[in-house]
Amino acid sequence: MSAPDMKTKWIAVDFDSTITLSGAEFPEIGKCNPEAIPTLLQLKQLGFKLMLWTCRADESLKAAVEWCAVRGLHFDAINEYPEQKEWSNSPKAYADYYIDDKSVGITLKSFKFDDGYQIGIDWKNIRRYFNLIKT
Repeated sequence: MSAPDMKTKWIAVDFDSTITLSGAEFPEIGKCNPEAIPTLLQLKQLGFKLMLWTCRADESLKAAVEWCAVRGLHFDAINEYPEQKEWSNSPKAYADYYIDDKSVGITLKSFKFDDGYQIGIDWKNIRRYFNLIKT
């Protein structure tokens, strides 16, 4: 059994209320968090691998993957680290970083729309963490 390739860094990113904003009732897809996709695309350009890490399954998972693809975001893996079965039988997907609205310490912010407010991740702090912007 060999451990994961430590040269390639993986980011597992949630979909609902992370790439999208809150406000939609599952399995509907919420509005796009305006900073999510540009940030994730920039991380891909820097060599990070992206895994969609979500509780969605079947048709709702397919809808989320297609929703991202239409916006130019294509994932390197969906809900599992590709070689993980070679070295672990754990159901938890391996990644170097996890971005999820439910994470402890994640910063959320309000987004104002004509029909009210919705909550989502403050992707500016994610960008700052990965040194994509200066503080």
